[in-house]
Amino acid sequence: MLKSQWIMAVFVGAVAVALWLPVDLALEALDLGRARRRNGLAALAMLMVLVGVLGLWRYRWLWSVVLFGVMASVLVRLTYYGLIHFSGAGFTDEFFIHFEWQSVVVAFKEYGLLWAAAGLGLVVIAWLGFKARHHCPQWSMRQGGMLLVVGVLALGVMRSALPEWQLITAWQAWSQPLLVEVDANKRRAFARLNVVETDVVPKRRVRATAAEQPKNLILLYLESGGVNLAHRQDWPDLMPNFERLLAEHAWVDHVWTSSYITIEGITNSQCGTLFPFGRGSDSLAEGDRLAEELPCLGDVLKQAGYHQVYMGGAGMRFAGKGAFLEAHGYDELLGLEHWREQGLRQRPGKWGLSDAELFDLSIEEIQRLRQKDQPFNLTLLTIGTHLPGYLYRECQPYPHGDHRFLDALHCTDQLLGGWLERLQAEGLLEDTLLVITADHHVFPNPDMRGLFGEDVLDRRLPFIVLGEGLPAPAQTSGAGYDLAPTVLDLLGVDHNARFMLGRSLLREPTRPDYLLKRYAAIHEQRVIRHGDVPCASDARRRPSLPLTDCERADLMALLNATLAAASQRPSQVACELDSDAQLNWASLPTDADAPLQLIIGGESQAERFVFRSRPVAPTRRGLYGLILNEYGEVLRRRFVPLRDPHDAVPEAWFDEPEAHEWIILRHVGGQDPAIVPSIEVRDHLGDVVVQRTPISDAAESVELDLGQRFCPE
Repeated sequence: MLKSQWIMAVFVGAVAVALWLPVDLALEALDLGRARRRNGLAALAMLMVLVGVLGLWRYRWLWSVVLFGVMASVLVRLTYYGLIHFSGAGFTDEFFIHFEWQSVVVAFKEYGLLWAAAGLGLVVIAWLGFKARHHCPQWSMRQGGMLLVVGVLALGVMRSALPEWQLITAWQAWSQPLLVEVDANKRRAFARLNVVETDVVPKRRVRATAAEQPKNLILLYLESGGVNLAHRQDWPDLMPNFERLLAEHAWVDHVWTSSYITIEGITNSQCGTLFPFGRGSDSLAEGDRLAEELPCLGDVLKQAGYHQVYMGGAGMRFAGKGAFLEAHGYDELLGLEHWREQGLRQRPGKWGLSDAELFDLSIEEIQRLRQKDQPFNLTLLTIGTHLPGYLYRECQPYPHGDHRFLDALHCTDQLLGGWLERLQAEGLLEDTLLVITADHHVFPNPDMRGLFGEDVLDRRLPFIVLGEGLPAPAQTSGAGYDLAPTVLDLLGVDHNARFMLGRSLLREPTRPDYLLKRYAAIHEQRVIRHGDVPCASDARRRPSLPLTDCERADLMALLNATLAAASQRPSQVACELDSDAQLNWASLPTDADAPLQLIIGGESQAERFVFRSRPVAPTRRGLYGLILNEYGEVLRRRFVPLRDPHDAVPEAWFDEPEAHEWIILRHVGGQDPAIVPSIEVRDHLGDVVVQRTPISDAAESVELDLGQRFCPE
C-alpha cells in the first residue's frame, strides 16, 4: 500500500510541477504577480481534475485519455514559456505566421539544451504515468466525481489564465477571415480627418521621371534596430558607429515603427501603408494579395528607370518576401537560395548568410551596378541581430558585458562601420543616397527587458540619410510607412503616386498628428493601445482623434479592402484552343523526390502552396488542393501533409461557398508500391468526376489536362 501511494504521489507531484512551473517562470519574467497567483490556482484546479479522474479508474480507457491530456498540456505550457522568453508575448498572430518546421529546426539549433531538458521531462512524466497506472487512489465514485466537478468549475472560472485556452482562442481568431468591408460614410469620415488617402493612383497609371542628374539609392534595413540602442549609459560603446551616424546623419529624430516582424517592416515601408499580417494573411505567403496594382517604392523607381536589386542573408520564399519584391519592381532577388548556388554556405551555428559576407558582397554588387548606364536601388537586410543574435569571426565581442545579443549588436556595429568606410574610401557613395533604417525593434521578451529595461517598449526607429546637398526635413518625426514617399522626394523623382498612409517628411505636414499601427496608434507622440479609447456607445458618432478601438478596426478594414482591390485577379483557367502550350495542366511524379507540376492559365501553382504560413516545397508528400469557382478562377490553395498515405481529403476543404470545382493531387510517390499518386477533379458537391492514376507500374508520372472541364470543345 505504501509503495502504491508513493508511486502515485510522485506522478501527481511531477505533473503538478510540469503544469505550474513553466507558466510561473514565464509570468515571473514579465513581472505579473497577480497572474502568477491565478496560474497557481489554475494548476491546482487541473490537479483536482486529474485526481478526480484517476478516482474513476474502473473505466480503464480513461487512463490513456488522462495521460494524453497531461502530455499535451505540458507541451503547450512549455511552448508558452518558450514564446514568452523569445518574443515577450504568447500565442499571438506572429506565432502562427512563424509556425512551421523550419522554425522548429532553427529553434532546436539555438535552444538545443532546453529542448533536451523539456523532452527528458516529458519522458519522465510518461514513465511515471506508466508506472502509476496500477496504483490509482481508492475512493468512491462520489469522492472522485466531487473533485472532478469542483476542478472543472474552477477551470471554467479561470480559463483566461490557461495557456491552453489562450491557444484555442488565438487559433479561432487567426482562422477568421479579415474584415474588408467598410461603410461608405465611415470611409468619407476618415478621408475628412485626413488620416488616410482613399484616392490612390493605380500602378498602371503611375508616371515617374528621375531627376536630371539621378542619384543611386542604397537602402539598408538593420534587423531589430531601434534608436535607443545607441548612447546607452548601461552599455557604454555598445554601438559607437551607429551612435555617430545618429548624431551626424539622422535626417529626422526618428520614425515610429509600423511593423512587428521583418516582412511587415519591408511591405509597410515600401508601400506606405499597413499590410494585413494578422489572421487570414497566408495569401501573401502564397504569392496572392501582393497588391500588385498598389504603387510602392520599387514600382515608382522602376517607372523612373532604376535597376533594382535586393540582397539578404535569409531565404526569399519565407512569408512571400521574394514574390512581393518581384511584384513591386525589383529586378534581381539575391537571397539564401542564390548564395547557395554560388557555393556559399551557412556558417556552423549561424543562420543564413552572415552579415560579414553580405556587406562584402554588397560592395562587389555596388561596383557592378555603377557600371550600368542607369541609376540603381540596392536594398539590403541584415540578420545578425535577429534573436538570439550572432557573433561572426570578423568581429570582437562586446567588452563591457557578457551576453550573446550584446555581442551581436556590437558585431553589427563593427561591420556597419567597416562597410561605410569602404564605401567612402572607394568612392561608392558619389551620386548616391544612403538610407539606413530598421525593419522593427527588438522583441520585448524578458531577456531583452533584462538588458534594456522598459526601453524595449520604445518603438522608434532610425532614419539615417547620407548624401550630398540634402534638403532639410519639414517634420522632425514620422512613421515607418513614410519611408517610400520621403525617399522619392530625396531622390528628386517626379511622380504622381499617392500612398494610403505614408507622407513625405520633406513636405509641410497635412495629416493630423496620428500614426496607425497594427496593435496600437501614436497620437500627439503618445502611444494609444487597445482599450485606451474604448468603442463609443453612439454608433452614429463621427470619428475624431484619437480613434476609438472600433474606429481603428474600421480604418484597418479600409486599408485591407484597398489592398485586396489592388491585388491582381487570381489565376484563371485559360481556353486558348490554338495554343500548343500546357496552359492548364497537372503532372504528378511517381518518384517521391521529383516535384509536382500544377499550371492554371499558364501560371505555375506548385510553388504557391502554404502550410502554417510557410511555403511548401513541390516535392513534399501530401494532399494538394486547388479550389476554383465557376469561372475557373483559383479561390484557395490547400495543403496538408500525409501522416498515412490513405488519409482522406479533409472535409473542411469542401466548405467554400463559392467553390465549383476541386483539383486534388495526392503526392505519395515511393512510399509504398501498393499506394499510387492520383489526381482528382471533384464537382461542386465534392463528388469525384475525374480521376487519374499511373497507367502502369513503369509510368513516371500521372498527367491530366485541367482545361477540359471549363473550356468548350
